[in-house]
Amino acid sequence: MIDKQQALGLVNSINKTSGKKRRKSIYEFFVNNCFATLGYETLANCIRSSMTLSVSSFYRSVTAAQTELALTGKIGRISELTLRQLANLSAQQQQQIWSKALLKAKAGHLYPTATVLRELTAQEILANEIFN
Repeated sequence: MIDKQQALGLVNSINKTSGKKRRKSIYEFFVNNCFATLGYETLANCIRSSMTLSVSSFYRSVTAAQTELALTGKIGRISELTLRQLANLSAQQQQQIWSKALLKAKAGHLYPTATVLRELTAQEILANEIFN
């Protein structure tokens, strides 16, 4: 359980950082229900009152973190734009597309680009529509 000081530290980190580092703090804040620790009735009220990002941006970051964690076991290595390409797919579809995308990653790059994932995701959706 995170105490009030730690929760305030996460709010500070969320407000002062961006990108991948911010996503880690947002995810930690989310999974530990820090809004309750800080005395807010809802997460949305906490975000609106104490953070410099919108509620929708917060939730997009949470979704990106959950996706990245499921695919790589870590948070903060892949851009949110790249992860967003997989957001509307099932966990099984995400894993299948991710495996294909890793094979198509540019030489010298550890992870595939958003463009590669977007193309593979479109192919997967089209294939499902044709065969279902």
